[in-house]
Amino acid sequence: MKEKKLSEIGIGERIAYLRNLRGIQGPELAELSKVSRSTVYQIEKGVKSPTVATLEKLAKALDVDVAVLFATEDVHVFDMKRIPKYKLKTDLPPTLFKGFHEVIEAAKKLGIK
Repeated sequence: MKEKKLSEIGIGERIAYLRNLRGIQGPELAELSKVSRSTVYQIEKGVKSPTVATLEKLAKALDVDVAVLFATEDVHVFDMKRIPKYKLKTDLPPTLFKGFHEVIEAAKKLGIK
């Protein structure tokens, strides 16, 4: 199966991915974010579009900046408060690893060492 591009992944799918990455169940995310269980479920399934206020609550509960939810292939968002939590490069999520690689390569081309 072909891997989806970031730009093809909806907000709900991104939230579900981050939730799973952190080992959080839907009801726990609802509790942490103070967003109802049904709303979290509907957002993750793409049935409901979240408001900005809801996105902010969910992002805070997931320990990411809300901007992370809008990253694309050519717009990398580095959540600087999470980066120190990774101890090895193998701990990095694939999108973060790819983003770091692209930034490092671009810096090399500019002569930055």
